[in-house]
Amino acid sequence: MKIIKAIFRVFVGAVFGIASGLVLSPAIAAFAGEPGDSAWLIWVVVAIAAVLAFFAPTIRRAFGRSFLVLGASTFALPLSMMVLSGRVTNDMMNQAQMGEQGMAAFGGVVAGTMMTGAAAFIGFFLGAIFLIIGLVLSLGGRREVIVVHHGPDQARYTHRSDGLGPAPHVIDAHQAPSIGHARRGPEPSVNRDIEPTL
Repeated sequence: MKIIKAIFRVFVGAVFGIASGLVLSPAIAAFAGEPGDSAWLIWVVVAIAAVLAFFAPTIRRAFGRSFLVLGASTFALPLSMMVLSGRVTNDMMNQAQMGEQGMAAFGGVVAGTMMTGAAAFIGFFLGAIFLIIGLVLSLGGRREVIVVHHGPDQARYTHRSDGLGPAPHVIDAHQAPSIGHARRGPEPSVNRDIEPTL
């Protein structure tokens, strides 16, 4: 049963890792010298997500970690699109003729800004949702709550030295935790014959 659960956790991590790699594909393509040179980076993301899910203690935590990886990748989608648009604009300027480089740069900047803005809207919205789901699944669950019941007698009384009578002095149980366990001695006597000093 443990082996089946471990295989399932790895499968969940691999699926979310593939999705994360596809989200990060614009940045991966931007750093590729030739088409297909950086495809192995997607498998690196898949392997990282699978390892994180494998070492999760439960299937719930495996889903939580996978959602966190996907959320972080989706949240970085605007940055990935910005890098890709910069790479495309640079290539357009290098391939343009001498008199057309300014127009190529202007067109690349406008197109890159629009693509980055759309990616920012999608990435921040979906990324925040995935991150919240991942945090809930990773950190949520049952928690053991220990309730400590204090006794009804949590205060003791001290007497004033001027003879005006007892004045209650409440001692918090957190400040003096040993009061509940110590034996209570006889209450000190109060001398009622002493006149109060003015």
